[in-house]
Amino acid sequence: MELYKPDLKDLWFREKFMNDPDTMSYNNAWGGTIAFPESKWEDWYDYWIINHDDKRFYRYLKEGDTFVGEIAYHLDEKRNVWIADVIIPFEYRGKGYGTQGLRLLCEAAANNGIAILYDDIAIDNPGISLFLKAGFCEEYRTDEYIMLKKVLSNRIQIEEITYEKIDEFWDEHIKYLVADGAKYYELNSEKDASVRFWKSLGFIPNGVDEYDMPLFIKKDNGSISNALG
Repeated sequence: MELYKPDLKDLWFREKFMNDPDTMSYNNAWGGTIAFPESKWEDWYDYWIINHDDKRFYRYLKEGDTFVGEIAYHLDEKRNVWIADVIIPFEYRGKGYGTQGLRLLCEAAANNGIAILYDDIAIDNPGISLFLKAGFCEEYRTDEYIMLKKVLSNRIQIEEITYEKIDEFWDEHIKYLVADGAKYYELNSEKDASVRFWKSLGFIPNGVDEYDMPLFIKKDNGSISNALG
């Protein structure tokens, strides 16, 4: 299976499965099928494929010469989270495409610098099990949906974080290392302002990561809040 960046003319596939009641049954809580006529293709394509502004990612799943699904993620700016999307048409389910597609989506998101993916799934959607098996966990739930979450990387490229918000990011984003019986924190950062910030907390250079980004390390001598004084 491979990821395929669709051309405008390929959107017939999306129109077809979005108009299929069996495929879109997961969306029954929000109206079921979704009309996607050709008259909407160009605007949608411009928004999702051409001018995505690094806030949206969309690909088809392709097995041989056959389109078998779609994967996507986008930045929900209201909640400030990255929301995942995987749809396998009904006729192609039960073949492992959903599992493969979700794995490829997580890999693509991680490669594009996304640290955490979320998905809000209707409470009665059997697809929840697919996400749980892929390492997502429940963040919270309402009467209508479950919010699932997966941390894609324990390291995140952190830009400028205010002192007031540092604890909010700390435990979730920084990689823990254990050596010589002590715990260390490791992160990557390359922007001058970020490097100055982390050095002010006692981080020191520690080589580079697999993406050739500078790594910094600090021994755990208490909470970062204490280090801020």
